[in-house]
Amino acid sequence: MFDYPTIEKITEETAPGYYRIEHEAYHASPGISSSEIKNALVSYGYYMAKKEEAKTSPALEFGKAFHMAILEPRLFDKTYVVEKKDQFNKRTKQGKEDYAQWLADLAEEGSEIVKEEDKELIEKMAENVRNHPQSSVLAGNYAEVACVARINGQLVKCKPDSRDNVAIYDFKTSRNLVTPQNFIRDVNDYGYHISAAHYIDVIKAATGEDLKFIDIACEKPSPNGVAFYELSEELIEEGRMLATVGLERIKKWEKNPPKCDYGKQIHVLHPNAITMYKTRDTLIMIEANQ
Repeated sequence: MFDYPTIEKITEETAPGYYRIEHEAYHASPGISSSEIKNALVSYGYYMAKKEEAKTSPALEFGKAFHMAILEPRLFDKTYVVEKKDQFNKRTKQGKEDYAQWLADLAEEGSEIVKEEDKELIEKMAENVRNHPQSSVLAGNYAEVACVARINGQLVKCKPDSRDNVAIYDFKTSRNLVTPQNFIRDVNDYGYHISAAHYIDVIKAATGEDLKFIDIACEKPSPNGVAFYELSEELIEEGRMLATVGLERIKKWEKNPPKCDYGKQIHVLHPNAITMYKTRDTLIMIEANQ
């Protein structure tokens, strides 16, 4: 397997191509990611607020651990340490000091704390992914290798969870059962097709490779089922149209940031499918209770 160069950060001078880079350094480096594109589709204020926020959350930390458990199970076991119940008596001075020292020791070792129930869930979900009949496509892949390119003069980046010479593989966890009907809703709600188009286009701009995109979805609710979903060309093209708009907005905002997030005019709201269904259900309920 080819060993890509390791860099400490991405800069405006970074040449197009693949690089190994630490997770924190990647997120701190310049370059437009798919998350930033999706934030730009909301509003300028939302885009700027998200740039200032910490690049972590409980959901992101869970996803990070889940990815490691699938791709590097030995490193997962070494990195994630369970804080057992009543391990420290944090109500006493000595207990607080012991806990603080334990945290310092873990940080020095590069270890992270995970809840016991989360570790068990992550291990079960990862096992189900590895046991899926399609999981053989992950063997020997390049994992967590960043790609840098320029699209229309803009520095862009992505960091696929896994990749081979055929497709990009992205791991997704869901609070819902990952049936086709549910997951296509997740695709639209969370803009997975926008991310997919961005990843495909960044890699193609950098290397000339034209890859497919496959989401590997695993549900958090029992039985923690797994499904492999290839995003169709039509779905990718929809995502590409939105990603293009997001990139254009970011480019325009660099020179001329808007004063109003949602336009200067007064917007007129009209009924849509949601409001019409809500009205219908309300009337049915009222009639039933008369």
